[in-house]
Amino acid sequence: QTGVDNAFGLLNVYVQDAAAAYQENVMLRQGINLYGSGTMITGANGATFGNGIAPIVDGMGRGPAITVADSTLVRGFTVQNTDTGGGAVMVNLPVMGAMDVSRVGILGNDATDITLTENTLTGNSHGALLTRKGDFNLLFSNSMVKDNDQNGMLIIGEGNSGTFNALVENSTFQNSGWEGLGIGASQYDSSLVHIQNS
Repeated sequence: QTGVDNAFGLLNVYVQDAAAAYQENVMLRQGINLYGSGTMITGANGATFGNGIAPIVDGMGRGPAITVADSTLVRGFTVQNTDTGGGAVMVNLPVMGAMDVSRVGILGNDATDITLTENTLTGNSHGALLTRKGDFNLLFSNSMVKDNDQNGMLIIGEGNSGTFNALVENSTFQNSGWEGLGIGASQYDSSLVHIQNS
C-alpha cells in the first residue's frame, strides 16, 4: 500500500515477489498501474522488470485484497484472501446493495476502465467482484481463476444509458463454488460482452 500511496508521475508501481505473502488490503487510486514480478516488462534501453514469480497479495479476511479504481491496471499477481475467521466487512455496492467483501480477491466498487491481466485469483470468496452504475469498460486476460468459494468473477452493471463493454480472453475459470464467470448488464444503450479462448 505504501508504494501505491507514494506513486507519482506515470503512476506505475512495481512489486517484487517475496518469501511470504503481502498481507495487505491494497486500495488503488485513479490511474495507478500495479505491476507484479509475475509478468515480464521491458523498459527503456532494454531494461526489464519481473522474474516470472508472482507476488502474493493476501487480504487475510479483512477486506478485499486489492480494490481497483477508475483507469487502473493490475498485472502479474497471485491474489488470495485467506479465511481467518474474522467478521463480515459490509460495503454498499452499486446495483447489488450491501455485500460482505471480507474475502473478495479484487473489488471494483463503481470503477470503470479496468485492466486485469496475467493474474491468478484463488482462495477467495469471489475471485473478482466488479459492480458499476454507469458506463463500464473491462479487459480481463491471460489469467487463472480457480478454487474460489463463490464466483470466480462476477460483473454487474447498470446504466440509464451509455455503454457496457467487457472483453474476457485467454483465461481459465475452474472449481468455483457457484459460477466461474457471471456477467449481468442492464439498461444500457449498448452492451458488448466478448469472451474468447476462455
